[in-house]
Amino acid sequence: MVAATWFAALLAAGCGLQTTGLGGGDGTDNAGVEDGGEVLTPDDADAPRDDGTDGEVPPTCGNGTVDLGEQCDDGNETPADGCENDCTWSCVGADRCDDGETCNGAETCGPDHRCAAGTPPPDGTPCTGAGGEPGVCRAGTCAPANCGDGTIDTGEECDDGNADNTDACLSDCRNAGCGDGFTWAGVEACDDGNSVPGDGCEDDCTWSCETPADCDDGEACNGAESCSAHVCAPGAPPPEGAACRTAAGDDGSCRGGICARAGCGNGYLELGEECDDGNTDNTDACLADCRNASCGDGFVRTGVEECDGASPRTCTTSCSTTGSQACVDCRWETTCAPPAEVCNGLDEDCVGGPDNGFPCVQGSTGSCTVGSCSGTRTCSSTCEWGTCDLGTAPANDVCTGTVPALAGGTLSASTCAAADHTAWSAAAGCPASTGGRDVFYRLRLAERSEVVLRAAGFDTVLYLRQDSCTGTQVACNDDDPAGGTGSLLRATLDAGTYYVVVDGWNADAFGSFTLTTSIAPVPANDTCAGAQVIPFVTTTAGGGGTVITGTLAGAADDYTGGCGDTGGRDLVYRLTITGGAQDLFVTTIGSAADTVVYLRAAGCTGSNIDCQSAYRGTVDPNVVLIRNALAAGEYYIIVDGQDASQTGNFRLEVNWTADDTEGDRCGQPFEWPPGTTERCDDTHGEGNEYAGSCGGSDRDHVYYYVVPPGASGTYLFNTCNSSTGFDTVLYLRNACQNNGAAAEVTCNNDLPSWFCSATSRSAIGSVTGRLAPGIYYLFVDGNQQGAYCVRTY
Repeated sequence: MVAATWFAALLAAGCGLQTTGLGGGDGTDNAGVEDGGEVLTPDDADAPRDDGTDGEVPPTCGNGTVDLGEQCDDGNETPADGCENDCTWSCVGADRCDDGETCNGAETCGPDHRCAAGTPPPDGTPCTGAGGEPGVCRAGTCAPANCGDGTIDTGEECDDGNADNTDACLSDCRNAGCGDGFTWAGVEACDDGNSVPGDGCEDDCTWSCETPADCDDGEACNGAESCSAHVCAPGAPPPEGAACRTAAGDDGSCRGGICARAGCGNGYLELGEECDDGNTDNTDACLADCRNASCGDGFVRTGVEECDGASPRTCTTSCSTTGSQACVDCRWETTCAPPAEVCNGLDEDCVGGPDNGFPCVQGSTGSCTVGSCSGTRTCSSTCEWGTCDLGTAPANDVCTGTVPALAGGTLSASTCAAADHTAWSAAAGCPASTGGRDVFYRLRLAERSEVVLRAAGFDTVLYLRQDSCTGTQVACNDDDPAGGTGSLLRATLDAGTYYVVVDGWNADAFGSFTLTTSIAPVPANDTCAGAQVIPFVTTTAGGGGTVITGTLAGAADDYTGGCGDTGGRDLVYRLTITGGAQDLFVTTIGSAADTVVYLRAAGCTGSNIDCQSAYRGTVDPNVVLIRNALAAGEYYIIVDGQDASQTGNFRLEVNWTADDTEGDRCGQPFEWPPGTTERCDDTHGEGNEYAGSCGGSDRDHVYYYVVPPGASGTYLFNTCNSSTGFDTVLYLRNACQNNGAAAEVTCNNDLPSWFCSATSRSAIGSVTGRLAPGIYYLFVDGNQQGAYCVRTY
């Protein structure tokens, strides 16, 4: 039959026989003879072939025979099986097998040109991650050093504390996902870590096939395809001539792996055939089923087509990645289409640099901010920015790293990289909250001192603990009373060791801050044990007195009088009365601080003998306290602030005189009530205790007069009236018992007659002074005694 076929073809060529359906205008007749009568075979020197030098896939690749320009040809398109679908070895040396992961061992290339997995080093072996950061091997991958501790640290996407690569968190602390090379149980069917189709696992992590039906191409004459290890394998073709049925439903027989009509292949063109060249070669002009070869028939026509219905082939892109060329009109496209960009730190699509289209480049680092804090972040293996690393925690993030707080100075620090270790106990000025990042400072006091701490920079909370970082809380402040979200803490502390905690109000409160520290020893008379002694000295006037200036700054709140003081600082003075009973006059009028004064006996914690706050309620915020006939004994005078804000200076005047009638001495002077314009009395029967610089040698009276705050002015006192019946002398002092000139404001003996026409007496006194707010003492004295009236203008 073959001989007849060749003979008929030669005869037709030699005699110019024209037969319908012979050839297709391609220069080769249906018998495989070129125009001109020369028969070409694949071994002929003039036959079209791939010389293997143009970088393209040889057209014969895939026929199962190693042809010119091919390294191998296994007749399938299964990748990584030793022979790739471009008829090159899957590997020749180990370099092509290396996946860059040191923790899964060194891959090798076997004699069958297949990559073999390496032997992983022991878990814990040091390694370097994709971003250059140090790590350790865990279950075949390089994980961050802290990976596996169950806590998500900087640079980790997850951390479930195990090395199981089949759950949602991989052993290198990355989130599981399709393409990571590990099969996520219950979510993925498979995961081979690549996007190669048909290799058993597809790029959507489903099996390439599960049953033979998934592989069936519908052609009975190429055998029944099977599914083995989820990879489609070609079937064994039936013998040539085996009965089959064509796609049109006609009876046929298998020829060259396809079903041909009966009679096809006898070399004669019969009804229903487009051609019949008598062979089963599907790469010439006539296919084995007696159809003319054409683009789209699934067979590559030698010398005419480069491809036919083939899957895209690999190629090298302009950025040296592996791209693909599609088969279009049976020609390979001239351009190499780059693959889609994937997250790997490389540029696959040749556009926009590595990992374009993703939030970041795998393994790269960048700056970041959290609130007011600046740090760095690392791009993860999925090209997502990791958490912002705010740096190494400060040494005093933990109690063992505490540093001394500055005494009398300011330090700058930050809680950006600190952790949240502790929280304060709710107290006055310190409501409960969740707390935030905190740092510790150690404070050592050699003596009882007032400590003032101010933190500013973010919403801070300041608190003090005694003896250790977890010791008893002794003071706490949330918001600075002066305003803002900083903190101001003021406490009087005994000698010892304390720990200062700078905390955040909540988890969002952290950042840079300044801590200003002031430490000052408290006054010795801050407590009863150190009470300042007021020497009890009596003079010829039958009494004594003193003026003490001091300050509440630095004092602590140790005592409460109960007559208007709430949390104020206090100082203690001790007066021991000997001999007979004494009248006592105590005042703080003229002080900058608003004070409360209370008098106690038998210690500072005893009951009040007296307690006074603002003079006459609203006239002056300070005190006048008078006690008549106070028995001999030890007494404590406590000067207290009306509230915690009172830290200013004060003036304490204490006068005592032997028990006597009111107005005769400084221990119990008359009051000149506010608003009163005239006081009248008689000095008969009184003593002669005092004298002014301008005279006064007889009996006398004394008044205390208060100039309220804001009432500075010129004040005139005189006895120029008909009710005054003797030669008066008037003098004004700003301290009652001080007879020296320093305490005397003014003194007058006689007025001229023209000034005082209301009386026949010319020896009448008058004093005038420019008085600032405070307390003053008006003495009515004279060279005689008698009735008088003093008026003020």
